[in-house]
Amino acid sequence: MPNELVCQGFLFPYSMKKTLPFFCLLLFTSALLKSQIQPLPKQADSDYKSFIRTYESVFKDEDQTIMQDEVPEGPKGFYPAFRLPEWFFEEWTVHQDKRTAIGISDPGTDSVQGFHQAMMRALALAVLSEKAQIENVLDNYYFDNEGKKTLGMFNSFTVLFASKSFSYKSIVVEKQLMTPFGETILLISFPQAKPSEIQDGEITFRVENFESEQTKIRKPVVLGQLMSHISYTDTLGQRHTLQWQRSFLRNGTSIQSGSDTLTPLNFEKFTAYTSPLQPDTAGSTDSFPRSFSLKYGLWNSLQHAIVCHLEQMDVFASQVKNLDEQSGKGFQGLTRVIFDGEGGFGIRKTEVADNQLWLHFR
Repeated sequence: MPNELVCQGFLFPYSMKKTLPFFCLLLFTSALLKSQIQPLPKQADSDYKSFIRTYESVFKDEDQTIMQDEVPEGPKGFYPAFRLPEWFFEEWTVHQDKRTAIGISDPGTDSVQGFHQAMMRALALAVLSEKAQIENVLDNYYFDNEGKKTLGMFNSFTVLFASKSFSYKSIVVEKQLMTPFGETILLISFPQAKPSEIQDGEITFRVENFESEQTKIRKPVVLGQLMSHISYTDTLGQRHTLQWQRSFLRNGTSIQSGSDTLTPLNFEKFTAYTSPLQPDTAGSTDSFPRSFSLKYGLWNSLQHAIVCHLEQMDVFASQVKNLDEQSGKGFQGLTRVIFDGEGGFGIRKTEVADNQLWLHFR
């Protein structure tokens, strides 16, 4: 099963034709999810319940109108593959006084906009790697299958949050380049706070990821959305925001990005990349080795790979709730796992092969 756009699901080509109900849902649920950047401790369970009620009501109507075999229009073919530099694949170093991180702009951005976007995204990932608040609600639904309890579908809702003050003067751009697709890639070093430095900046990073497996259709798929919100202050104390959102349905995928308002990204063709290094995925020691398609650009794949890794944090401290029912229609059960904790990540190696991205975490 390909895992090109979602952790456990399928990739579909871009189409706006049938996605209007879902975009209305996104606008409504954004308010429900309280994405004004300040997290509410242990709020994910409550947010999830509000989200799923709205989500299910919308998709109940959509199931009756969407043709299962309809093939939507989308990007036609690939751009010529771009060879990424060796430093893109190196370890994200962590020392007592600094850490490094990579940030990537959206495809199609100019050099000025792309540099700023890549810089703030690199800072956001550096902060997230150091210390992140992680909240996850996972629902596993079980059904009766000839007298056996069988996993039928799942819903997963995750909130990640990190925040930090920093000094703009202490940030160093170690490497920089622009791809033919209009993506700016920055490798920065992000020093730890020093008492002698003036902390003239602050950044917060919040990610919300929802996935739902739909099984009561001809071809079961995973649907959902991933939203990220970067809020930061400049040297004058003015606050700004960068938003990014990916939505996926059975009949299409949409990626939007912007500062004040979200704007759809136009993918006329899929992007493609190669590595100057020899790939070595067979020897991976990661607990959850996954590959992520690079068709929709580097930032989409990098961010999604990190989110999926943090979702798979140790769940031994999780709360587990079970609700089983026995009726005339057979057995139905629900296991809800709620995790609330802190974590971080380190990237020891990056690989690209067959236009797929692998991250090897420490």
